[in-house]
Amino acid sequence: MRHRHVRPQLRRPRRPYLGVDVHVAGGCREGRARLVTHPGDERDAFAATRRAVEAVWRIESANVIAHAARIAHDVGVAEEIAQDAFVAALESWPAGGIPENPGAWLMTAAKHRALDRLRRAASHARAHEAMGADLEALEAHFAPDFVEALDAAREDEIGDDLLRLVLVACHPVLPKEGRVALTLRLLGGLTT
Repeated sequence: MRHRHVRPQLRRPRRPYLGVDVHVAGGCREGRARLVTHPGDERDAFAATRRAVEAVWRIESANVIAHAARIAHDVGVAEEIAQDAFVAALESWPAGGIPENPGAWLMTAAKHRALDRLRRAASHARAHEAMGADLEALEAHFAPDFVEALDAAREDEIGDDLLRLVLVACHPVLPKEGRVALTLRLLGGLTT
């Protein structure tokens, strides 16, 4: 006679004790527990939420940092992201209640912050590339004229070195502000 293997009923993992009493309060969204210590006393609710967040930090911080480090590829940035997620919990949980699975909430918050940071870095990189391309285009347009003019000025036979320096510093290829600054710096001895 064959014995049939009966799969055990899967149970939800038990929620860890967070160091505070959590009761379901009326008006909360499903899946959230709201801290109720003394109705109407917001300071107690905030203190209880703070204790809960501290307990969740001790339990989940390593997992949240590891998850953020996998996304951000930088442990220092991952620690900042995890701390930002826990600050968001401190801001959100007193009003909305502690989520049923605070670790998952923090993982999601950290993931969103890490992805936002990556998107922002990619956007900055694209902007820097565009500025670099614009700068190279400007240099390609103006630099050859300046280099040719500077070489021509060097080849001219001017008997006086000081006069040569004045003519180079006041060359019309340079912008007016540049000519003034260069003349004051080289000939007047003024520094910035």
